[in-house]
Amino acid sequence: MAALATALLAGGCSGPKTEIRDNYDPDTDWSRVKTFVWFGIQAQRGYSEFNVKRLANAIRDELQRKGLEIVGDRALADVGVAAYLGVLPKAVDTWKRTDGFLWTKDKELVSAGTLVVEIVDLDKGGVIWVGSAERQLQDDPTPDQTQKNIKDVVRQLFADFPPKES
Repeated sequence: MAALATALLAGGCSGPKTEIRDNYDPDTDWSRVKTFVWFGIQAQRGYSEFNVKRLANAIRDELQRKGLEIVGDRALADVGVAAYLGVLPKAVDTWKRTDGFLWTKDKELVSAGTLVVEIVDLDKGGVIWVGSAERQLQDDPTPDQTQKNIKDVVRQLFADFPPKES
């Protein structure tokens, strides 16, 4: 399991696709969201503490890049941010050569890393944004590859954050 954690959402440009989903409360006034408090990451047992730390840093950095300021006191924050990390089996299509020019399509079970981030309105007490990223795990990436992949996935996850005003 720890080896899987090292590979969280890994892969290069030609590697597995990252599936990004997000949803938000349409009644939220995003112009008033200026500060956040970090609640932390709840990770499935067996995850590398190094990668949990890399993910936490990447999420905080990306939110700051988006213009939010991190504060240490919940009383001073507009929103709270929490993340969840896990690995689930996922069926993917594979193509295998059977004879000469013939290929067959098959299903293969692989491990998929999943990151979910929730943003909670601290005044109203409800989730106002949730995003998830899922990607097939890479075997034995280097620490540098892992760092780059984590930053890439987190940047993709927050690409459309904050939601545009309608």
